[in-house]
Amino acid sequence: MNAAPFVLCLLAALAANSRAQTNLPSLTDEHVDMVVTYDSGATPPLSFRARDDDHGGAIYQSNEVVLVVAEASQFTMPFDVPELSLTSGQTFWWLRQTLPPNGTLYLGLAAAGIPGGTFSGPLSIYVTNVVGPGRFFIWQEPNQIKVDSQNGLDATDVVTILTTGHDHLNWGFTTSGVYCVTFRAEGTLAVGGKVASLETTFVFHVRPLGVVTPYTLWQKAYWLQGTPASTNGPAADPDGDELCNAIEYASQLDPVSVTTSNRPTFTLLTDGPDTYGAWTFRRIKSVPDAIYDPVATVALNPANWEALTTQVNLVDSGPLETVTLRDHIPMSSASNRFFQYRVVLGE
Repeated sequence: MNAAPFVLCLLAALAANSRAQTNLPSLTDEHVDMVVTYDSGATPPLSFRARDDDHGGAIYQSNEVVLVVAEASQFTMPFDVPELSLTSGQTFWWLRQTLPPNGTLYLGLAAAGIPGGTFSGPLSIYVTNVVGPGRFFIWQEPNQIKVDSQNGLDATDVVTILTTGHDHLNWGFTTSGVYCVTFRAEGTLAVGGKVASLETTFVFHVRPLGVVTPYTLWQKAYWLQGTPASTNGPAADPDGDELCNAIEYASQLDPVSVTTSNRPTFTLLTDGPDTYGAWTFRRIKSVPDAIYDPVATVALNPANWEALTTQVNLVDSGPLETVTLRDHIPMSSASNRFFQYRVVLGE
């Protein structure tokens, strides 16, 4: 046998089109409070969660829920309001401080379970970052801007609440899409010293959402909106396991944890009297936008890649299957044979 060299290269391309969905619970028309709690034994002692007051006070961590701003929240300004930088005829999405329309979220801020006298004054809720397609702003009647992303965020973008308080505000979004809004709570203890929560990011879906790819939906399960493509792009390898994200997506692997099993594997296998190069890889039966493309070529410059199409094994595992495809040219017939496994993301 004349064993030929081979090349392993993991590549991906992206071009897809699918309506956005999410597997996270969504709060759409409930009374919801973003709740600050205090635990002197925790690090840090302040924390932020979402509480569904319409369903038994169910508590959600920020990465466990999507806050939906329904299409019914759209409002067209009948006149100019300079204090809010809104003009007559402008349409924006408005979660109202009072009397929200049916089918829309009633969103407030609250402190919960904090004993009286723990803090020397109110809590400060800062908005420290907004990633989204438009302007995000919070105001209270009568037209008092509390937070506005329009000109950047600083220490003046803050809402205060009493430690026994519960308050509702107006929340505005100028464009539909996905917004990731980051909050931090701070307070001064009665015994002295400031305490703060971690920066906590909540995801808002302002509907209607634009079209996104199935791959983008998969990204949202692992990274926040605004994560750079160098981390979550199809060609990126954030966990350093030499499998790019496109491969991890199409193989139902974890892109943020080193993969040691179910990896695409190149082998030399004997089929009859000859030995062939072959790829064994896992694939999802129902994935709509991944093309699994093990290929081979006799030269790299120029390369004339040919698909491996001879199936020698298939293991069915319900929604997944593991397949082995071999080359059609035996190793003994080629002075050089280069192999590549790639996943192409498309419609």
